[in-house]
Amino acid sequence: MPGKTGWMVSGAILLALTVALMFAEQVFASSGIKEVFERLSNVFFVAGLLYAGVGGLSWVGAMGGFDSIAYIFRNFALHSLIPTKQPKKYKSYYDYKAEKDEKGRRWLPHFLILGGGMIIVSVILLAVGYAVV
Repeated sequence: MPGKTGWMVSGAILLALTVALMFAEQVFASSGIKEVFERLSNVFFVAGLLYAGVGGLSWVGAMGGFDSIAYIFRNFALHSLIPTKQPKKYKSYYDYKAEKDEKGRRWLPHFLILGGGMIIVSVILLAVGYAVV
């Protein structure tokens, strides 16, 4: 779990992203209240989806979902593209996976939580926007 600083930095970046998307979506130039809620819902959904996507991909990576791709790239593609005299670091995929598991894996839960919160806020804004009519 990230420390307090990780949460604060992630939140600040998310806030900056949200404000930039607000200007891109021209939320402040909207004519009616319903249009403001719709555009705000779009902004919060896009920002939340980006953050939740990063959090989800980091979780998949921590569970070992990309290990086979990384192993193939390190042992075959990299040695094919850049010829070296160094022997391959891992003899088998099992050895590679065992070392990765031994080192421990980290993921970014704060991205998934912040992104999920933004998506929930987006759905609430959309519901309020439809209720305003």
